[in-house]
Amino acid sequence: IINKYADEIIPPASFKIVIEKYNEAIQNKKSVQWEEISEYPGGVKTGIVNVTPIYNEKGQCIWLVGTVNDITHSKKAENDLQDSSISLAKVNTDLNKIMDSSIDVICTINVSGEFVKVSLASQQVWGYPPDELIGPKFMDLVYEEVVERTTKAAEKIANNIQVPTFENRYVHKSGRVVPILWSV
Repeated sequence: IINKYADEIIPPASFKIVIEKYNEAIQNKKSVQWEEISEYPGGVKTGIVNVTPIYNEKGQCIWLVGTVNDITHSKKAENDLQDSSISLAKVNTDLNKIMDSSIDVICTINVSGEFVKVSLASQQVWGYPPDELIGPKFMDLVYEEVVERTTKAAEKIANNIQVPTFENRYVHKSGRVVPILWSV
């Protein structure tokens, strides 16, 4: 907006900070940038404001060139992402509480058959703390006599064929065999 006075274009609530920033730009003889939230007739907007002083040959500020880049939409997206991250962290905390308090082994396995997450009960049931199981394949613990049956059940699960429960046996860290009833 060319040849307009500051009080003609700046929202009243922002006027004081804008004048302070104008003075800062003039005194420091360099551009000043800040983020500002202002209310306009069309609604509340968030902008990145930049003011650059222009000087004449005598070193006097004769113009201030200002720009405002509307970042309202990106700021909303940023806030929504932050809210989602907070919600996700809460859900994750709640799930960890369930996992850590269950007397049953609860685990997730990726498409490669590797343990991704394992509950604390794995220590009691299988003799392995969760951190020792993350990464290895679940089939590594299956007792050799039930490998074929377990493989068939795993293939059905991978192909979205419902297998509500199946039985197999795992080898405990101590070497003993542990019967397992899986719910999928």
